[in-house]
Amino acid sequence: MGAICTRLDVVSLAAEYTQQDFSSRPSSAPKFQCGQDCSHGQGCSTWSVLLRHDDIHDEAAAPSEFDWAVAPTYHHFAILHGSPGRPVSSWRSRYVLGRELGSGQTASVFEASAAPNDAMPPPSPRPGDERWGGSSPSSSPGRKVALKRFHRQRTTMFKVEQKALLASGVHPNVIRLLESFEGGNEEDAIVLEHCEGGDIYELYASSKGGCMEEKFVAQLIHQLLQALQHLVERGIEHRDVKPENLLLYAGQEAEKKQQAPLIKLADFGWAVIVDRPAPPPHIPAEGVGSLWYAPPELNPPVKGAEIVSDELHAGKSDMWSVGIIAYLLLTGHSPFNKALVLKNPEKREAEVIRLAAFGDINTSTKVWNMDLSAAARDFILALVRPDPARRLSASAALHHAFVATASAPDLCGNFRLCAHQALLENVPMRWNGMDILQRLCWLAIARAVAEPELMAVDRMQDFVRNEGSRGGYVERLAMELVSVASPSWFTSQAVWTDVLHLAFLYLDVDCDGLLSSDDLSVHLPGDRRSRESWHACMCKWRNQQVTSPSQSMFLTFSDFREAVCSAAITSYFPPLEKHPPSGAGAASCDVAWLQRMEAIEEVCRRFADAEMQ
Repeated sequence: MGAICTRLDVVSLAAEYTQQDFSSRPSSAPKFQCGQDCSHGQGCSTWSVLLRHDDIHDEAAAPSEFDWAVAPTYHHFAILHGSPGRPVSSWRSRYVLGRELGSGQTASVFEASAAPNDAMPPPSPRPGDERWGGSSPSSSPGRKVALKRFHRQRTTMFKVEQKALLASGVHPNVIRLLESFEGGNEEDAIVLEHCEGGDIYELYASSKGGCMEEKFVAQLIHQLLQALQHLVERGIEHRDVKPENLLLYAGQEAEKKQQAPLIKLADFGWAVIVDRPAPPPHIPAEGVGSLWYAPPELNPPVKGAEIVSDELHAGKSDMWSVGIIAYLLLTGHSPFNKALVLKNPEKREAEVIRLAAFGDINTSTKVWNMDLSAAARDFILALVRPDPARRLSASAALHHAFVATASAPDLCGNFRLCAHQALLENVPMRWNGMDILQRLCWLAIARAVAEPELMAVDRMQDFVRNEGSRGGYVERLAMELVSVASPSWFTSQAVWTDVLHLAFLYLDVDCDGLLSSDDLSVHLPGDRRSRESWHACMCKWRNQQVTSPSQSMFLTFSDFREAVCSAAITSYFPPLEKHPPSGAGAASCDVAWLQRMEAIEEVCRRFADAEMQ
């Protein structure tokens, strides 16, 4: 073996890689040894310490028959703990409960934070870095989540909500299921993304009975309709759409841009998955949903009123609730406020149900007749109809003049969107340049992250606001994240570290803390689930030395994080003109993962802020 290269320091490394002069670097910049055999007369490509390319290892270790263009899927991510074939896992070992956010007959919702994970050593702190959680995980709590803890195990309500949330998938206006825990010696629990902006009812109450501007309300309703359209496409009826279940986020950012806050439709306790042309779900005698917002077909029957059930179109029950919410926000009171004159609670409830059964909303007020536009009144009347078949669908409502005109972006918004698209026009090219493991890892990250967290990243705000109505949201989100990822995300970001950990758990199907070819093959479509194929790909990213083909192959969290980080770094800097040397010289480079990550962190510290601007 020849002389060991010791000339690597991370700032000269960045200068070599970016072909820029950083000779004025501070003397305090840390230095790391490369450890590569440089006696073969070839220049030492020290960037191989940071990035692993296809030819770092001997070509014999990575068979060429693997189809690197195969598209991985996220449909089999290990989100449900305790489901058939999955070990029972304790949510108490993963999360620390905080204050209670609300309580009901079957469950209580708590604010919780991710517990420290021993498998992920905390990175070096980075003073002054406030994005994605501020200080390092060792000095600040983990990412915030909402944990819904059910009072008893294996209840029907838990099963219903878990099934509906899993079927709803990912949408920027639908609450995201991060994971769920079932069985064992503890209560069943559902872990959801956390929205800190309150809910629409609190927003309404803060106006003290005042009417909200039509454009503001239209922006909120537009998001709600997008969420309901997504649920209809998934065959889901929410059946409890009300202001308290519309959570807000991105409130401060929205105020700066004079936009309505973003919303998340939450609480799927009454939701059903409708299998057409099967008969509609059974409605209990006491009804379904919330009194002031439930449509006639979900209420107890009323004498003299014909209750019609629309068996052909999903989501029409939810559209009634959209009309009620729009009326409430625009006028400052319920459309059935005539019932409030009754002091007896039972009689008042019966009157609300009767008024809803006949579609008798209050249209005699000054606000309705003088202040509301014709488009707003027509929008409400097109939804608050006793016959579900005559109500607008979510798709049709999105094209109504009240929503389509008032929610259209202004010139400034169009300019930002165009600039954003021009900046990221090469997103597919970057995505296709990654290997299949990197793409799978970033799909897992896109599934594990939450929109309220993404709104802290300037270059993701327009994406979250404008991309939710299109299909393939998770895939496009993963592509976008790789393109805008700052290397600083992999240093002192507490939230980001917890997101990476959850993404790793999604891929670890057998919950043993390692990614085997069996784990990863589950995430390939159809007949492409091949252990041999993944073995070839894993050779590229393994940290342990494999001495024989029969030796078991696995990836650790460190390997996972390196694959993720390398993809982000590759898109962050220009591509290399020359690849690192191949063959025995490159194969002998055995630098520890932590040393590589420390070098990456140092490069991030010096260049991330300037590049993101």
